Amino acid sequence: MVEKFNFSSKAKTLFISIGVIGLLLIIIGTFVDKGEATRFWANYLLCNFYFLAFSIIAVTWMAIKYLAKASWSTVLKRIPEAISGYMIVGIIATAILFIVSMIPIGGVHYGIYSLYSWLHLEDPAILNNKVLINQRPLLNFWTFIVVSLAVLGMYWWARQRIRKASIAEDTEGGLVSYFKQMRVSEWFLPFFGLSFCLLGFMWLMSLEPKWFSTMFSVNVFIGGFVSTMSTMVLIAVILKKNNYMGYVNNNHFHDIGKMIFGFSIFWVYTWLAQFLLIWYANMPVETIYFLKRMHGAWLILFWCNLTVNFFMPFLALMMRDAKRKYNYLVVIVCIMLCGRYIDWYLIVMPGTAGQAGQAGFGFYEIGFFMLFAGMFCYTVAYKLTKANLVPMKHPFLEESLHHEI
Repeated sequence: MVEKFNFSSKAKTLFISIGVIGLLLIIIGTFVDKGEATRFWANYLLCNFYFLAFSIIAVTWMAIKYLAKASWSTVLKRIPEAISGYMIVGIIATAILFIVSMIPIGGVHYGIYSLYSWLHLEDPAILNNKVLINQRPLLNFWTFIVVSLAVLGMYWWARQRIRKASIAEDTEGGLVSYFKQMRVSEWFLPFFGLSFCLLGFMWLMSLEPKWFSTMFSVNVFIGGFVSTMSTMVLIAVILKKNNYMGYVNNNHFHDIGKMIFGFSIFWVYTWLAQFLLIWYANMPVETIYFLKRMHGAWLILFWCNLTVNFFMPFLALMMRDAKRKYNYLVVIVCIMLCGRYIDWYLIVMPGTAGQAGQAGFGFYEIGFFMLFAGMFCYTVAYKLTKANLVPMKHPFLEESLHHEI
């Protein structure tokens, strides 16, 4: 069974145009919002993490399926492989952020210096803060960069190992390539569990270093996991509407819809576990995080976050038929992807640009999202062309093709 994806020139033009328009909006924003460096780099961090997380978690999704020996998802395998291919673009974007941070412009460091208060040791309040002193072995410039790039490098290496074995499986058959992917998955999942929590702490939670939560990185991961599956649904439906993947049936969508439904509930569980304990304990060092987001302009987004990321999928995907209608699923997952942006926007912006009165949705927010979205869509579509859409000779292929629930 051979099926190759054709990345049309029309689609290429569309994705490039989205990225170029985004870049133009960013350039306009530098004139309209002149001097708002914090808002510029906060949006850079937010949008880079948004799409990079999807590509990292796509590898995690594949690893989970291998270790669980889940046969039903085999026909969808090429989609998370393509999504994970964006990771190298996200790593390059991260490296650019770090390089800019090393080069002073007019005697001032930008990049991560515009975002993380713990880097400003010239400030006595930072230099002498006991909490930050204890965190300094990890929260310092070079450790931040080296650990980040080392972890991302390991993610990319694991992705390449899985992808290479997957492509070889199409021609070689047998179980050799399958077991290679299994072995990579065995060490990748525990490594990912620890390292992604570390990245969540370093990249996001340390934006407000005096606040901490043991549930934070788990909540971020679950949100990213739901959004990665939503992205997979969106891509699968688009492919089906363009006469690809005719073998993906209602039962496959039903199963992935169940996972989106279930993990959306898990997301709100971790969100409430974090929120309710902080609310009940009422300790100023903890409540400051939520008080900031429950007042002023942030309040609407605070409730939108909970509504879109929990109540929407909970009510919309509860019925069996809801998970088996392509057009309906597309609408729901698109709303949920917007909800994930709101979720992570509320993590990044109030603690960075919000402090300088630079919050809101303007040229930077729209421009950066379009720029990274254009790169993401182009890369994923390009990666889809690099392998047969059907994972031929996979040991679970026949079972997946005849999946029925």
